[in-house]
Amino acid sequence: TAVGAEPDSFVGRSVAIQGDTLLAGAPVTDLPGVGPGRVFVYERQPGATDGWRQVTTLAGSVGHPRDGFGRSVAIDGNTIAVGAPGNDTTLTRAGAVHVFERSIPGSTAGWTEVATLRPPNPVPVGGFGYRLALAGDTLVVGTNNAGYVSVYERGDDGAWRLTRFLQSPSGEFGRSVAIDGDLIA
Repeated sequence: TAVGAEPDSFVGRSVAIQGDTLLAGAPVTDLPGVGPGRVFVYERQPGATDGWRQVTTLAGSVGHPRDGFGRSVAIDGNTIAVGAPGNDTTLTRAGAVHVFERSIPGSTAGWTEVATLRPPNPVPVGGFGYRLALAGDTLVVGTNNAGYVSVYERGDDGAWRLTRFLQSPSGEFGRSVAIDGDLIA
């Protein structure tokens, strides 16, 4: 059960798990079909009867109606990426990705938003952040209707920078992404 979730918020529309941390995206919150969305973070509790406990709820630093925050989620170690493919800061529903880091690595302590990534090639209703894949210091961001994939790398200074931009004439390109080591699909 997601504490603080409204009916019809689509809790679990996206999920990701690594080790003892589970993410459940709820891209529609507040008013049905209108709110910016949330992500519910759970930690496995050894010895607990149900095994999992909700430890926090994530929301983007700037939330707009119909952002879809939580439409996609990814976790690797102490980093969480959350897609908000309906974010309208740059163009109507061009999208954004919010990156969070665990305040105290390896603990159940809070998560802090450290970056908001915007589409390098904003397309109206492009859905930047529709799909995500995260491995170490590499984040792959897919789109819903824009036909491209963006690859970001975290530098030694902790900043996320666009390192590759892959494009196809097909609007379908980017609707699914994956990463394994140095291979991106």
